[in-house]
Amino acid sequence: MTGNLVITIGRECGSGGRLIGNRLAEKLNIKCYDKELLTLAAKKSGLCEEIFESHDEKPTSSFLYSLVMDSYSMGYSTSSFIDMPLNHKVFLAQFDTIKHLADTESCVIVGRCADYALAEYPNVLSVFISGNMDEKIKYIFKYLVDTVDYDQNALDNQNIYSSLVGKKSVCAGYSRAAQYLLKQMGIECIYVVGTVKEQGAHAWNIVKCDDKYYQMDVTFGDPIFQENETGETLPHDLVNYEYLCCTDEEIFTDHQQDDFVPYPVCDSNDLEYYRINGLYYETFDENEIYEKMKAGIEQGQEMFAIRFLENAAYEVAKKTIINNLIPQTAEFLVDFRQLEEVKYTYAVDDRKRIIMIFWYS
Repeated sequence: MTGNLVITIGRECGSGGRLIGNRLAEKLNIKCYDKELLTLAAKKSGLCEEIFESHDEKPTSSFLYSLVMDSYSMGYSTSSFIDMPLNHKVFLAQFDTIKHLADTESCVIVGRCADYALAEYPNVLSVFISGNMDEKIKYIFKYLVDTVDYDQNALDNQNIYSSLVGKKSVCAGYSRAAQYLLKQMGIECIYVVGTVKEQGAHAWNIVKCDDKYYQMDVTFGDPIFQENETGETLPHDLVNYEYLCCTDEEIFTDHQQDDFVPYPVCDSNDLEYYRINGLYYETFDENEIYEKMKAGIEQGQEMFAIRFLENAAYEVAKKTIINNLIPQTAEFLVDFRQLEEVKYTYAVDDRKRIIMIFWYS
């Protein structure tokens, strides 16, 4: 055992443990091991890396207990290792790799029972991260938008395979993948079918959070889908949260559910993105919005979005933001990041009174 500092992070699915681990490691100037641990274990054990990926974080509880109690005297060439079931070999190799990392360097290790593997090590800090249900829903929404591209020619595009494996799909693939992933977290998620104005047949979801139901359309959160439908050029790392946990009233402005299924009523707006992030305004104050835009720049945000309750305030805000505040904020961005120039684009949704600005620096 050494004096290396090792931080192990256990986490619930969708709690952001990987992101927290990476940021913590960056702050401490040490490495963070997550999926990278699989590559190391594969090299150390001689097993194929694909085997580790297919068995990742799926140990049996009985074997886990035996590993914790074991003295770790066995090696990879002994008959006891050779005769083990494959999932036991995988878990043992990861366990051994975790111990080796702790012996050789300070690091952050995400998941894979690292806290058990290093239970007897003196300089180990083990934490467990849980997530609120609404944050888990948002995590899955963002995950699918970030990892799946909208493609009408995608193979098997009516099932989750196209989204989770092929990474290209249409509304059915997005919605079935969201339903599957959320159900793995114990979150009720309903597959909804209907139509969208001027587009035809469509599929999306209804999710249940804290005994309330909310509409959710992952497909409409994807900028590639929005580009295909509107022709607007949008940043591909954008996530449009307008259709995350919204009400029937909101989504029915352009969606219509088929009436042969009695879907739950979604009438709560307490998780609506613009409201919970302080971006929903009844009136327009030019100075207040300018300060909000500058704060976003200081926080490293590449997008600023705002929504208004009434048309009158929205129309004044739209004109002022486009003509005055965007150029002023662009100048602030140039000075703040010491750039020679900055590019930007913006999009407006007059029907929902939303203004979005995208910065390219």
